[in-house]
Order: sequence, then structure tokens, then C-alpha cells
Amino acid sequence: MNGLLKLIENANKRPLIIGIDGMCAAGKTTLAQSLSEKLRAPVIHTDDFFIPRAARTGHERINIDEARFVKEVLLPLQQGRTVCYGVFDCKKQLIVKQTEILKSDIYIIEGTYCCHPCLPDVLDIKVFCEISAEEQRLRLCRRESAEGLKMFENMWIPLENKYFNNYNIRERCDVIL
Repeated sequence: MNGLLKLIENANKRPLIIGIDGMCAAGKTTLAQSLSEKLRAPVIHTDDFFIPRAARTGHERINIDEARFVKEVLLPLQQGRTVCYGVFDCKKQLIVKQTEILKSDIYIIEGTYCCHPCLPDVLDIKVFCEISAEEQRLRLCRRESAEGLKMFENMWIPLENKYFNNYNIRERCDVIL
């Protein structure tokens, strides 16, 4: 974490956009929250852009609503505008509220797929969070139901691993934690 903070401190660019990608249960959200508190930077979660079950075709390049994420977050960040986006609730399968992110010197985008090469490359610092398979399973057991754990093991983890491997996500990141 100290290396990441030094990299952020030495970055000349403002606004600075940090992307935190990586394995589920590896601590992406915890890291984003910690950085947010230290840097007074807003966090944008890719989970807020999850594709509703009814809208999935099976041919998505990524498991977030790519068009909405680009339109509501990445383009406004690129253009120096205020970010306003709908927050998707996975349990309710709908957008439940609107969030506005005011202009800031630093932004944090947290979540798997934020470093996908199909997205506009607005990230100035890319972080990859990894975890052993054993620790990942323990953390998922603590936070998920038995059904949820099965879904992670049978669907989400294999999809994430395919994404990481196909696009060399870990290798494309500036910091590995």
C-alpha cells in the first residue's frame, strides 16, 4: 500500500483517476474505501453498473453495462465534468438511485472489469488485487450464502479468471497487491 500511496503522491496529473481491478474477495472495496478516506477521493463502484439478468445476452464482453459506464462515468471524467450515474441493485435487479460525484483532484474506480481494454483508457494508475484460492474461498464463505458461494465458484470466478488471462490484466497494472 505504501508503494501505491507514493505513486499517487508523485503523480503530476490532476484529476488523477485510479482503477482498482482484481479477484473477487481480494479486498478491492476495502482498499478503495481506505484510499478514499486518506485522499478524500470519491469511489465509483463497477458493481453499480452490473447488467440486469433480463438484459444479459451471453455475448457481453464484460459483466458491466459497458455503454452506460462509458456514458455516465468515463466520458464525464475525461471531459472534466461532474459524474452522475444510476446505482444498480443486484438483489432488486434495477437502478435504485442516482449518485452525483462532484469534481475532485482524485477519483477511484473500483471493481472487476474497470481495466478492461474495451473501455476508454482514462485510468492513470491501475491496481490489481489478488488473493490465494484458499483465502478467497474463506472470505466468500463468510460473506455469501451457500447458494451465492456456489454461483461465485461456478460462474463468477471462472469468468473473472478468463478475463484476467485473456487480457493480461494483472500484467497491465502498475501496482499488484
